Amino acid sequence: MDRFTPIDVKTWPRKALYELYNKSWMEASFSATMRVKVENLVKYQKERGQKFVPALLYIFTKELSGDPAFTLAVQDGQVGHWERLHPMYPVLNENGTFTFHYTPVEGDFRSFYDAYLREKEESAGRIGAYASGNMPFNSYCISIMNYFPFDSFSCSMKNNKNYYAPVIFIGKYGEDCLMPVSVTVNHAACDGFHVSELFRRLQEAFDHPEKWLAD
Repeated sequence: MDRFTPIDVKTWPRKALYELYNKSWMEASFSATMRVKVENLVKYQKERGQKFVPALLYIFTKELSGDPAFTLAVQDGQVGHWERLHPMYPVLNENGTFTFHYTPVEGDFRSFYDAYLREKEESAGRIGAYASGNMPFNSYCISIMNYFPFDSFSCSMKNNKNYYAPVIFIGKYGEDCLMPVSVTVNHAACDGFHVSELFRRLQEAFDHPEKWLAD
């Protein structure tokens, strides 16, 4: 069980903005889309004979977990932060539907990579909303649509009060290795600055995958 740490809301620097965006007339989310260069990451994974998707899941999860703006949550009426997030990712089924799968990020990349392959094998062919039961509270949704080279993507989050995990959509990259990434967040948890910094850190990680994925 990952640790949940409550916040002293009275002294929390974000208290005023959090309360503003949690008012019923002001509940808001926003999406931002950028193209990030993944040439080095693609080359690195090909040289190692490894799949690209688990590398994306691992890097995104590590970057999100390292920023309190993206780990905000409410548990038993208390605002706080999870110590880390875990990826919940939809897998396309042969019948045109999709099923959510889940692989925890609990160690280095090799451990995650092996766990991802086990999950893929054990849950192969499962149809339904979830491949292995309900997801933990500190999961976030990351959808890798390697069939969809979108220019922009917006996710509408209705009734999003007290849901603060980011929602990530990743599209197909082209010959230029520019990959579209859309990030949707609850404005009560974070602002454009936080999303901008996330994109900056992601690009650094994709430029230097050996710092993240080396055995």
